[in-house]
Order: sequence, then structure tokens, then C-alpha cells
Amino acid sequence: MTAIKILIVNPELGIRLEIGSLLINKNYELLYASDGEEACELLNSMHFGAVICDYKIPKINGVDLLKSLRARKDLTPFVYLSLTTPENVKLQLMNYGVYAFLPIAAMPKIPEVLQEVLKKNEEMESLLESKQDETREFVNILHSA
Repeated sequence: MTAIKILIVNPELGIRLEIGSLLINKNYELLYASDGEEACELLNSMHFGAVICDYKIPKINGVDLLKSLRARKDLTPFVYLSLTTPENVKLQLMNYGVYAFLPIAAMPKIPEVLQEVLKKNEEMESLLESKQDETREFVNILHSA
């Protein structure tokens, strides 16, 4: 079974490593970024199963990082882990399809939240694929009529 790539974005090395330690034995390939620019480069260079990100990150903040991904039709699931997330930021993130918000105190729940997020994303991708197949079938029927 191929490991799922997870990108962990946080300016604090200790937090990145703590998140990583919670996921190390879960069949994930973990990659780390300390700022939004580094995260953006990684996201542009490979596919990730999910991103765990703080919204307060240097260079490109978490909202803009998610926004740039969605602008190019990338639906990679984002989980936001932050000390606090103001309501206006939560609204912005929800508009761009964030999957979950976790306060930093809930960090031990990351493995189960991530598993749930990946499962929901897999179901959504399967549904989209099914709808695309139905659409192709419908178009073929129209062309043969």
C-alpha cells in the first residue's frame, strides 16, 4: 500500500515535529514546511492527500495558501490547527472548503480527524468520478442519437 503524503505547515519546528510524531506510524509520508511560500512550492510540485496548516504562517498566510490551491481547482483537504482562529478567518476558510478546524489543545486528535477527512475526501472523489462517468455516458448517447 502506497503511503499518503501529508504536508504539515507550521512556523514552529516543535509543533511540526509533534504533529509528525502523532502520524509517524500511520502509513503516511510526512513532509514539512515552515512558511506558506515553502508549502506552496511543495504543493505545486506533488500531490498531497491532505494538508495540516496553521493560518498564521509567514510569507503566505494559511487563508491565501488555501485560496491559491482552490483557484487552480486543487481540492486537497486542509485541516487547520491553530491556537485560535477568529470567526472571520473561519468564514473565509469555510468559503474555500476547509475540512476541519482544531485548536492546538486538540492536537492529539489529529490522527482520527485526519483519517476521517481522508475517508470523506475519498468518498467525494468517488462520487465525482461516478458523476463524470454518467455525464460521459449521457454525452455518448446524445452523439449516437
